[in-house]
Amino acid sequence: MKQSLLTIFILSAILGTTIFLACEKDPCTNQSCMHGGSCGNGICTCPKGYDGPYCEYRTVDRFLGVFAGSTTCDNGAPVWDTAFVYADTAKGAMNVKMVMHTNRYDTLYGVASISQSVWSITLPVESDTNFYRMFQVTLQSNNKLSVNIFSDDKRNPNLEVKESCSFVGWSTQP
Repeated sequence: MKQSLLTIFILSAILGTTIFLACEKDPCTNQSCMHGGSCGNGICTCPKGYDGPYCEYRTVDRFLGVFAGSTTCDNGAPVWDTAFVYADTAKGAMNVKMVMHTNRYDTLYGVASISQSVWSITLPVESDTNFYRMFQVTLQSNNKLSVNIFSDDKRNPNLEVKESCSFVGWSTQP
């Protein structure tokens, strides 16, 4: 009888260990995705407007702040400049507005986004039959803001005005 009980105990231990080791552990068991994110294979998929390993950051927050640097147009002399980027939550969670110190009466409205590892702000192209202006805004390492502006003004048919300006500035916040 003792031998039968010992055999049953050993077989139960082997079977239990085999079943326990054969079970695949869910990699999302200890993963906590914030702001409504969902976990799959141990990786958080964030809802629009949030990013980070655990969806802990508002995407737009990376862009907010003051960036000091300089603007250069058509290979001319650099001009000290500052870009101010604010949240525009009245228009949406990803919306921002940007003002350049050298042109503080022209507020630019755009949408922050991330594609792979490229952080950018999409600003609408301004155009009509005589005027065209396009912006490319990128953020690198959360502290270097680059703004490229391309303009073409055909209001005076005797002049062909095409201008290209670039601003590069660094965050003034630690």
